[in-house]
Amino acid sequence: MNRYKKLIGNSAIFAVGNLGSKLMQFILIPVYSYTLTISQFGKADFITTIIGLVSPLIYLDMVDGVFRFTLDESEDKKRVFSTGLLFTTIISIIAFMTGLAVAPFISKYPILDATLLLVVTTFFGLISNYVRAIGRAGTFAVAGIINTFIMGASNIIFLVMFHGGG
Repeated sequence: MNRYKKLIGNSAIFAVGNLGSKLMQFILIPVYSYTLTISQFGKADFITTIIGLVSPLIYLDMVDGVFRFTLDESEDKKRVFSTGLLFTTIISIIAFMTGLAVAPFISKYPILDATLLLVVTTFFGLISNYVRAIGRAGTFAVAGIINTFIMGASNIIFLVMFHGGG
């Protein structure tokens, strides 16, 4: 019975950690509608969709690999994480250099901003999945809540206060 209580408890914690981001996306829709033109919203949506699609390809799905191998009892968890962190850092440097090289030729899209978002979300995914894999469900949920708050606050600050949408 104790295993089932732990399962239910962890499921509730993970739900809280993940639900916040979905709720924040819903809450921010009026902010986007108010501050962005249709074209700007389309570009932002396009960029976030592309990042979601290419991230596992660029990083060879390291985020999920670290999660999977950290769960494996026969693996050295710290070594798995440090290897994933090193690989992710190297790929991130290459991504930034590529972004710097490509940005002057693609003026319609904020390539460097997109590269920064790609790198930050990948590092967050790597670290949060590692924390989840080592059984720190509470830390995982708190990190999700903090990430959601930072993303929401950043959207409001840059779009509303600094008129980043236009």
